[in-house]
Amino acid sequence: MAHPLFSTYLYRQPRSPHFFFRIRIPKWLRRVVRSRELRYTLKTADLTDAKYRAMRLAKTAKTLFARMRKGEFMGEMTKETIDRLMQEELNRLLEEAEADRAATVVPWTRERLENQEFGLWYLEGEAREMLALNDYNEISSHVDELLVAHGIEGVEKGGETYGTLCRELLKVHIRFLEVEQRRLTGDYTDDLGKETSMKKASQDGPAILSEVSRLPDSGERLSQIIEKFAEERKRAGVWKPKSEVEVMTSLHLLLEVLGDVQVAAISNVTMRHFKETLLRLPSNLRKNPAYRDKSIKEVLAAGVTKHMNPSTINKQLDRASSLFKWAVRNGYMDRNPAEGLQLPTSKRADEYRAAFDSDDLKKIFHSRDYLEDTHKYGYRFWLPVIALFTGMRLNEICQLHLEDIHEADEGVYVFDVRERKGVTDTKTSSSERLVPLHNFLRVDLNLPDYVAKLRSEGQTRLFPELKKRRDGYGQAASRWFSRYKEHCGIVEGPGGKKDFHSFRHTVSNKLKQVSAEHFPTQELLGHSTGSITFGRYGKRYSPKLLKEQVVDRLVYDIDLSHLKKSRFVVNSK
Repeated sequence: MAHPLFSTYLYRQPRSPHFFFRIRIPKWLRRVVRSRELRYTLKTADLTDAKYRAMRLAKTAKTLFARMRKGEFMGEMTKETIDRLMQEELNRLLEEAEADRAATVVPWTRERLENQEFGLWYLEGEAREMLALNDYNEISSHVDELLVAHGIEGVEKGGETYGTLCRELLKVHIRFLEVEQRRLTGDYTDDLGKETSMKKASQDGPAILSEVSRLPDSGERLSQIIEKFAEERKRAGVWKPKSEVEVMTSLHLLLEVLGDVQVAAISNVTMRHFKETLLRLPSNLRKNPAYRDKSIKEVLAAGVTKHMNPSTINKQLDRASSLFKWAVRNGYMDRNPAEGLQLPTSKRADEYRAAFDSDDLKKIFHSRDYLEDTHKYGYRFWLPVIALFTGMRLNEICQLHLEDIHEADEGVYVFDVRERKGVTDTKTSSSERLVPLHNFLRVDLNLPDYVAKLRSEGQTRLFPELKKRRDGYGQAASRWFSRYKEHCGIVEGPGGKKDFHSFRHTVSNKLKQVSAEHFPTQELLGHSTGSITFGRYGKRYSPKLLKEQVVDRLVYDIDLSHLKKSRFVVNSK
């Protein structure tokens, strides 16, 4: 029997060993092609291979149908359509900002409130200046995101329609910032939200009805929603290969447990059943040879000794929730039935990994390898010390190219953390940033001259001995550091496990203790700012400001002078 995800597309004919693919032709197209279905032999008797080929054919066919349906008219968007998109965007931004405030657990200080108020005022002025100068450089990326999110193609960059979208979206941002400044102080008399949406719908009347007539009907099934969700994510480039595999594995499990039901019929009760099923399933369900070829019913009937841990179950529920949140925004569902179903955990978020304390740092940097300079490879010398003074992620450091270490404006040397397709990756969009070199790296260890030395030897990467794997360049380094910390005698404490990521917690904790500014610290670490406003519209801090206000405040109570004598440090004298 075919997997539910592909049951719509796969079938077998009597006396034929091969699987066949079929897909219904939309009604509006049948009069042209004079057929109700497209049918092809997949020329394979292997079910797994047939599923893969059917998936590819289905995506191709649906893309073709959509483009034939749209024709070229999307390149000339009507004023009513643009107005509707802008109103939806304003409402969405306000809802996200309100949700951001609702999720705040710790009360704000007066200082943080004043900083936020100033930031909103400053950003409003920036947006007004961009509108007055017809400067669309900053807003264009948001226009592109908007077009992708709504599946709109054919709008030529630089054309009149695109320019109109840029100007209208800037106006939306200005309006959003105006409203947010009032709401930040508790003033909600702006009369925006659902009432505004209803008012706008009644004003636009026929235009909105014509748009609604193009929306999919409410009979969309879970498999179809998963495919559309995945397709949009891939088109937008928000998934890394590893993320795509992990998310799709979770969604396939959701589909396997629930069946290919209509998404509109999925309720809180349905998702409670899903959670209860997860609680009974084994860890590594599709990796364990004892379970991977069995159905869910067969697995449960066989008996399970080691179950999924709570964090894994919460990941499954989070991914389902992300799917349903997307479905709600795109009109396939009225509400998210997976919201709030996560299992309680005994640890706070900051306790999953612990920071290194002073004794840990002494063990790491006063080991025999550092004191006697016996590190075999350059990355083993540099990775811990770079992480200690930057808080960069392991893969961010491991993938550095020589050209990523350069002098920026105002004479500040930086690590240029950025994504280059097929070459380097970043975890999220906020991960792309310029990280100033601490004086210990720039002056004491003379890293720029080490970079020059490698370049003179014909190298292009800071650590050429590290090879790229599916998840990036950090695999071998991660295994090495795991062994190294154990050799140094570092053990886990009550605060959580200690691994390379603990350097980020160490940096974050140190900056918190010296009262470093919140938003510059978040940018240094490549975190989302925790603010819809600053994260989406704020400009980057200059490397000089980051260095002076944040990086230079990283001072540790540990002697590192012996590192300057290493063979991996170029003596400039």
